[in-house]
Amino acid sequence: MPARVLFVSHTAELNGAERMLLDLLRSLDRRVFRPLLVVPRSGPLRKEAEALNIPSVVVPMKWWLSAPGTAWRQPPAWLWNIRSVFRLRRLIRRRGIDLVCSNSAAAVGGALAARLAGRPHVWIIHEILSGPRPLLRFFLGNRLFVRVIRRLSRRVVVNSLATGAAFRPAPGVDVVHNGILIPRTKPAPDPALRKKLGLRVPDRVVGVVGRLAPAKGQAEMVEALALVRGRVKGLKVLFVGPAAGGRFLGRLRETAVRRDVEGDVRFAGSFADVFSVLPLMSLLVSASRVESFGRTIVEAQAAGIPVLAVATGGVPEIIRHGVNGFLVESNRPEALAGALVDFFSRKKAEVARVVGNARKSVAREFRAETQARKMEGIFRSVLEESRRGR
Repeated sequence: MPARVLFVSHTAELNGAERMLLDLLRSLDRRVFRPLLVVPRSGPLRKEAEALNIPSVVVPMKWWLSAPGTAWRQPPAWLWNIRSVFRLRRLIRRRGIDLVCSNSAAAVGGALAARLAGRPHVWIIHEILSGPRPLLRFFLGNRLFVRVIRRLSRRVVVNSLATGAAFRPAPGVDVVHNGILIPRTKPAPDPALRKKLGLRVPDRVVGVVGRLAPAKGQAEMVEALALVRGRVKGLKVLFVGPAAGGRFLGRLRETAVRRDVEGDVRFAGSFADVFSVLPLMSLLVSASRVESFGRTIVEAQAAGIPVLAVATGGVPEIIRHGVNGFLVESNRPEALAGALVDFFSRKKAEVARVVGNARKSVAREFRAETQARKMEGIFRSVLEESRRGR
């Protein structure tokens, strides 16, 4: 009989961590594992999961962690979440769940419910929790929180060595790079979409994919665009992704107007299938201040789009400069502008070689099927240890 695995997501959106979870659920061997997804509300993740015949349940929960600067809000959220933890415990027992897997450091409720229900727990961590720029902060300190993660989990899975630095090399901590579903054929540009976005064939389109938020570097890209005006002909910046808040989107528009580049900036919004918009790009730029992995980098490489990325977090684990992509030392506008000028001055043959290498490295290292087999091995090991311990 297949093992019943409860997957707990901290959000119902479809950002990088949730897309990774969706691909994992899609790729699991259903003869061995029967998944059940828990989300805090109805949303795109639940809709996509149910389209794949993956059952889901809504258990309202607030984030247990938060972005730096807002950690003081956490204790009230913890109190609010107590009821959710007990609802999860009842769900685990009623559905006969064998294993609980939490996706994201912010999904603490799954770990607590698993402990209360007496079920083994695996925690997938996508966030950098150590160093000068952690992606999330715990009110009582991240060092304590890392110990909590270890204490509540049979195994901890990190998406990069950079993410794993908080845990240090230790038994029970596994690095499993995110995988993607690679298109069977190279995606082709959609002329209708190009026209809708106000782009022309000769344009040099620099794409930035991800949630519109200060840490993602979109503001720095607008400034960089202004700095390279006149040095790269036909340059356009295309932002793809939802706005984290209308205030930041407004600031981006204001900056573009102030720097007199509003005619060269496009805001495309979200796309369910990123491979439909990637072919419009001449270059994808990952300008994040901190990036634990960089899923959009791998997707662009798989689509045959060259990538320029800030060498931060787990990005250097994906890109080798001049081999399968290009790196820049920081996301300062001056650095990004210089890197853009350098890229567009390169010979086409050199860029084609790098693109070819990138597609090979994705096929070799970042397939969703490969990630799923590694995760299945971890689940089997944990379940076997649990049975022996009874």
